[in-house]
Amino acid sequence: MITRRCLDRRFYFRPDPQVNHIFKYVLAECMDRFKVQAHGLVLMSNHYHLMETDTQGCFPDFAHRFDGELAKALRKHLGIRGTLFESGSYHMMPLEDPDAVLDKLAYMAMNPASARLVHLPYQWEGLVTLPEQIGTVVDGHITRPKVYFRPRKNESPLSLALTLPPMLKDMGREAVVKAVRQRMHARQLELRGPVLGMKRVYRTRITDRPSTEESPGKPIPHFSATTRQTWQRARERFTSFHRAYRRAFSQFRELGFVDGFPQGTWWMLKYCGALSPPVHI
Repeated sequence: MITRRCLDRRFYFRPDPQVNHIFKYVLAECMDRFKVQAHGLVLMSNHYHLMETDTQGCFPDFAHRFDGELAKALRKHLGIRGTLFESGSYHMMPLEDPDAVLDKLAYMAMNPASARLVHLPYQWEGLVTLPEQIGTVVDGHITRPKVYFRPRKNESPLSLALTLPPMLKDMGREAVVKAVRQRMHARQLELRGPVLGMKRVYRTRITDRPSTEESPGKPIPHFSATTRQTWQRARERFTSFHRAYRRAFSQFRELGFVDGFPQGTWWMLKYCGALSPPVHI
């Protein structure tokens, strides 16, 4: 699952039909170009979450084009200059087991309600994947936006399909939808306090930001796992990769060799010919 946040937590993604249209078009175009599968998403006012599967080992190329084209189109639409995204805000977190995938699908769906913007996720007018949309085509007719993108003759509309995550295919779609709804209901019962409401959300300016400050020094998880055994395996794999990469990179700097890089190496593979295939996330 990937997350990206707007500069200074500003509300550049505030719900808006054109913003929703641009996001869906760029996502569908990049999914088709790089053969990336999307499973769920939520577009909040100042950040997005996207759950995906990289089937070709080219996710960095996907992320680079997706964020780049999204930023260019939204800067044109919003009439702003400079960067759209916060530097260093890109975060990718592998999900290690089926329960972690289900938890994150529920987390994304409940994000607008958890942030006390609306009572229920169904009331959020930005993009959000609801349980019944999992494993379906959420929009089969996404036309090329008139903002930023040059018109093309005879271009067919794009389609945005949300497939079942590979870890959940054995469950079947109905069981997945039911499990996500149960997790959403549990989260809903924990919510307290008033909500802002969509009318007040629309009254905010795109240059506004949340009144609450982020907690400094909050650790950023490198992966998500729901059992200790799975967490330990993921931690060992993460540690082993970085240890092997540092060893191979040190050899590359000293001797110019480009072999010995661990599975999952991408930049050295693409630009220096390292003898290691990319991992499929």
